[in-house]
Amino acid sequence: MTEPSCKLLLIDTSPSDAELADKLLSQAFPNCELTVVSDAVAFAEQLANGGFSAVISEQALGWASGMDVLATFSRRHPLTATILFSETLPPEACRLEHGNRLFACLTKNSAGFLQLADIVASLLRAIREDQDVYGFWRQTLGNMNDPALTVTADGQVEEANNAAAGVLGYQDAAELRGLGLEPLFDLDAGRLPKAGLKKQLQAMAKGAADPLDIQATPLKGASAAARGRLTVWPLPGDAARLAAIYRPQAGKQAPADPDGEYQQLLYAVSHDLQEPLQLVSRYADLLQEDYGAALEKDGRFIVRNLASNARLTQSMLDDLLEYSRLGRLEPVLVEVDLNEIVDDVTALYAHKLQELNGKIKKADLPTVMAGRGQMVRLFQNLIGNAIKFHGRKKLVVSVTAAYKDGYWEVMVEDNGIGIDREQYRNVFTMFKRLHTEENIPGNGMGLAFCERIVTAHGGRIWVSAREGEKEVVIIHFSLPADTLVSAGKRHVQKGEVIHE
Repeated sequence: MTEPSCKLLLIDTSPSDAELADKLLSQAFPNCELTVVSDAVAFAEQLANGGFSAVISEQALGWASGMDVLATFSRRHPLTATILFSETLPPEACRLEHGNRLFACLTKNSAGFLQLADIVASLLRAIREDQDVYGFWRQTLGNMNDPALTVTADGQVEEANNAAAGVLGYQDAAELRGLGLEPLFDLDAGRLPKAGLKKQLQAMAKGAADPLDIQATPLKGASAAARGRLTVWPLPGDAARLAAIYRPQAGKQAPADPDGEYQQLLYAVSHDLQEPLQLVSRYADLLQEDYGAALEKDGRFIVRNLASNARLTQSMLDDLLEYSRLGRLEPVLVEVDLNEIVDDVTALYAHKLQELNGKIKKADLPTVMAGRGQMVRLFQNLIGNAIKFHGRKKLVVSVTAAYKDGYWEVMVEDNGIGIDREQYRNVFTMFKRLHTEENIPGNGMGLAFCERIVTAHGGRIWVSAREGEKEVVIIHFSLPADTLVSAGKRHVQKGEVIHE
């Protein structure tokens, strides 16, 4: 079985089953890279990285169900095929298999192991077909001024353009992935088919029903009071997806939002640039794989740098969009124990800390009202930076907090390679790198993200160093104490380490 290069992800908590599947898939797909994970942290890392052609999961994982894990991956990466490979298959898996050509379920027994490679091969062929057809329509809908979405035959959103995100009350079009049309719109029940919306969409995808044109009202967002028309029709050449366009009634559109228009422009520019960059990256990889041996040393150097810079530019575009979104961030405030956040982030970097023989020392930290996801992102960047820029000494990262003048001041201190004092103001600048790509990877956006997050929470962030010890860098950030939940919590003194 000859297949082009690809990436496969196998999620299984049984070492023996994973080993057998690994062996069979490696033999069937010698050009493919196979990654095996068994725990939630490793899965989260691979979910964030993406880039997989297919994901295969056991149902009984202990920390989550395989169906939920695969659904999460599909929402984040719509063009990734998913396979539930388990001894016990839930009924919903068999139903889903009939409505999704990028999903398959397979019983984990002797026959199932022998069929696994064939199932993966058929899904990889379906992906290539989908990329040709769906890529064209995705770009077309993305460039439309009207709110536009692509949905599955079950009515779940796969992709949305930025106009749809704005009308439906979301900051990021990616947040719409996996949501249903009915939770997003109040549809005119009198005009819905008796069989229901889902049955109508499934029939439409098969060509057995006419396009749907119905009055609808967004259930949240700036246009929640405005009725309009939702039109849904099959995507030509794609039997699995439909296009949905919402047109607000004249005079009912939301007021102009210059910042939103700027953000939409950023998304459009990024989308248009990503595709040629991906093409450059793929061709550069092909040059290295197929003609690398024929090139001279200088030629190989040029091709490597071409591929590296294409990937770096793609990463910069992604981060620029994220930075723009954070600029309009309005955190949903909940009780957040910063001790739990630091513990979770420490667990995420456990392997790297073990590799460096490093440790994170944590004082007793306050519980505050904040956006939990933003706090995780904040500490991931701060602690991740401390680990990335480690020096020759044994790595030690200290996280402490102190109450000062109505604010909680949190300090993340490390003993790494240090920052020159004249560069303190530059560390929070977008794409400002103080070290070369050859020495330390990255694009210089981490601390810029941190500044946006802290500012959105009403605080500030700055850098200092110990007197006479340039390599001991301290990143300080403050959060207003009037949002403190545990009012009776004692004030922690700076430098007081409670536990490690």
